[in-house]
Amino acid sequence: YLLDGLLVDPAARTDALDAAFAERGSADAAAPSVEAIGVTHAHPDHVGAVGEYAALTDATVVAREGHADRFAAAAGVDPDETVAPGETVADTGVRVVDAPGHAPDHVAFAAGDPTGEARSVLCCGDLAVAEGSVAVAAPEGDLSAYLESLERVRDAGYDRLLPGHGPAIDDPEATCDRLIDHRLARERDVIAA
Repeated sequence: YLLDGLLVDPAARTDALDAAFAERGSADAAAPSVEAIGVTHAHPDHVGAVGEYAALTDATVVAREGHADRFAAAAGVDPDETVAPGETVADTGVRVVDAPGHAPDHVAFAAGDPTGEARSVLCCGDLAVAEGSVAVAAPEGDLSAYLESLERVRDAGYDRLLPGHGPAIDDPEATCDRLIDHRLARERDVIAA
């Protein structure tokens, strides 16, 4: 995703992303601007092309504060800066949202204001999916943190979620409720077994 100048989770090189980078600095006012590169978490399916795109551009590479070593080991490139939840990423208007559970370093990236008139969007990585469920597995997964993250995102009132896998989610509240209910039902099943 390219969200207000932030390239999120470049898992692999694509023709569309290559074209976006090639157009940077062109006279075309419609050419997308890539100011920063960030990942929701440092799993291979989210960081695969960070190093390559970092080499192609002068965009600022960011990692979650406290997890720069984890990011560098996964992405193959050191971050230019770190960001903490609540902060704005580099020269973009994108805000970092705390979203641990699937992974300890998991964040999401928000654009727009959920309380304002403009449509608010959250690139949520592996926090939510439109269908099925998200793996919250040992040794990194933390079910309690995952449920709290889902509740926080649900209650924030975003208009749309852009997950790391699958289609966009146009009813974030219902999706977060479904995922919470699914996890709690599985927990009840385990206890009852």
